[in-house]
Amino acid sequence: MKIAIDTIFFDRKYSGISVVWYTLLENLETDGYEIILFKRTSSYLPPQITKKYKVVHINDFIGEFEDIPYINTQCLFNGINYFISTYYTYSTVVPCLVWIHDMIPEIFGYDFNTPMWGQKRRCIINGKYFACVSRTTQQDFRRYYPNKKNFNLIYNCLDPNRLNNEDSSIRERLQINKPFFISIASNTDPYKNPAALIRLFQDYPSLFDIFDFIFLSDKFSQNPGIKWAPKISNEELTFLYKNCTGTICPSLYEGFGIPVLEAMSHKKNVIAHGENPATKEIAEDNCVYFNTVEELRNRIYEVHEGKHKDKIDSGYKRAMAFSPQQQTLMFNQLINSLP
Repeated sequence: MKIAIDTIFFDRKYSGISVVWYTLLENLETDGYEIILFKRTSSYLPPQITKKYKVVHINDFIGEFEDIPYINTQCLFNGINYFISTYYTYSTVVPCLVWIHDMIPEIFGYDFNTPMWGQKRRCIINGKYFACVSRTTQQDFRRYYPNKKNFNLIYNCLDPNRLNNEDSSIRERLQINKPFFISIASNTDPYKNPAALIRLFQDYPSLFDIFDFIFLSDKFSQNPGIKWAPKISNEELTFLYKNCTGTICPSLYEGFGIPVLEAMSHKKNVIAHGENPATKEIAEDNCVYFNTVEELRNRIYEVHEGKHKDKIDSGYKRAMAFSPQQQTLMFNQLINSLP
């Protein structure tokens, strides 16, 4: 049995979704089937993955309706039995296993007339089998696509080897000279809840007298006191995790939440929004939750003062439970259940 995986999303090698797929492919030991990677021209694949699988070089994505016949031809030429996309490309001549990372556009009312979200919907409608990355995502998927069957749960995992080595030069580069928090809000979409952070710094500017705030994005230009660190190396990110006072995850919704696991695996408190169902599913009671801007401000001081140290060890154990072994076992079970 031949499984094609389209590396369409690997042109964004710093994204959480890419990390999920890199981790899966690096740790996976196939069981009774072959994986063939359809490598797009702009996709980045590390050597340890290209050496492990057969790689077929294909063109970059141009548009959905131009891409479908192209992918169909590639599937037929390479004898593909099932097609998997890392992000909502699809074939109409072989059955598609669709990876459901989240239901953000459905829940937050994105415009499905736009090409990206229209393609997502058509990909799901065309799909025959589905893998959801959390029970939260699985429940939301069932709510928005009640007629779809054959959906499975495959949790994302924590890659224990990705964030081991650290590069401390980022401290000098960003001029970090105070206790600091990392913010995991990577964009300004409403579901990331940037309004809470903007309001926090507007209402409590004295926070900058005591703390530095490092944003893993360059999209929060609303406040000049923020230090930006977009597209940093794994080694620089490791340094930030190991040396921060805590992390802030203000999102109202996520499909899973890899950064939450990463922070907990480095034995750091995560300050998270109390209405984010996936965070509560993944982290359980091991986050420090807030609901209002005032509570967020209070949680920052509480974490700094060590009032939530009791969550650190249990959070570490919870993070380590999401292992690559668990993810690859679930993946193999799903693939070998396909007819």
